[in-house]
Amino acid sequence: MVYVSSKMIIADASVLIALAKMRMLDLLNSVYGHVLIGPQVKAETVDAGKRISAPGVERIEKALDDGWLQVARLSSKEESTTHSIVSKGGLDAGEAESIALASS
Repeated sequence: MVYVSSKMIIADASVLIALAKMRMLDLLNSVYGHVLIGPQVKAETVDAGKRISAPGVERIEKALDDGWLQVARLSSKEESTTHSIVSKGGLDAGEAESIALASS
């Protein structure tokens, strides 16, 4: 899912993984220019992806290296919002971080 905030675009793991597998990750760069992800999304896509040799992980890493995809630093308010969303159930930490970032 891609969340649009008034100032930025925030992507969660599912959209990164799907676009990377289809070799279309650069579409986000072409359309939005600058995309943010939360630390948990990086952990889910790059860190876990490397451990299991997931297809497309190298494309996500390249986007991070190129700088158009960046890992956001969560504020204490965003961390609190993330924990609140996760504790209510139904969403994982990556999705909750993305929502918290988009809400701030």
